[in-house]
Amino acid sequence: MQEIFNYIDKIIMMGLIGIVVGIVKWKSLSSNENVSSENNTVVRLPSFYKWVGLFVTLFFVVLAFGDILFPKIFVKNPLIENLLMSTPFVLLGVYLIMVGLFWNIQINKDSDYFVYRTIFGRIHKIYYNKISYYKTDKHAMIMKYNKKFFVINPYAINYDDFLQLLIKKDVVKKFKRV
Repeated sequence: MQEIFNYIDKIIMMGLIGIVVGIVKWKSLSSNENVSSENNTVVRLPSFYKWVGLFVTLFFVVLAFGDILFPKIFVKNPLIENLLMSTPFVLLGVYLIMVGLFWNIQINKDSDYFVYRTIFGRIHKIYYNKISYYKTDKHAMIMKYNKKFFVINPYAINYDDFLQLLIKKDVVKKFKRV
């Protein structure tokens, strides 16, 4: 009877892994965000983020439930300790997956606004003339709009096009004091 429960746990875990991989693949194939035309551009993070996040998540989930899934390989540790140690890394992996899948900026070069989508799917329509300022750094661009701060990763795809468009639309750049 115990062997049946061991197999059920393994089947459930493999099913969950298959569902997560399927969702990531489906989102990658079904998104038209990779397509940029002459006037429309999408600023997004490289797919590297979501694949690293998927690997980190799966790795630490297997480590957390390793003694249940593979009892001959893992040393018997209390499940609560495994969960407490792996939870921050699983959350980091889920964050990377969500950033890679959902975060983007949709730009139409002819319009006077762009659309910023957060990792939770919230959409902000940001007008260029209402941006208070933006400042660039080595690791981030920070933009202030209506008392809210928006962070843009400089390693994002089409980041340079977005930066050029901000300059073209005369958005105020705030410089660091030396």
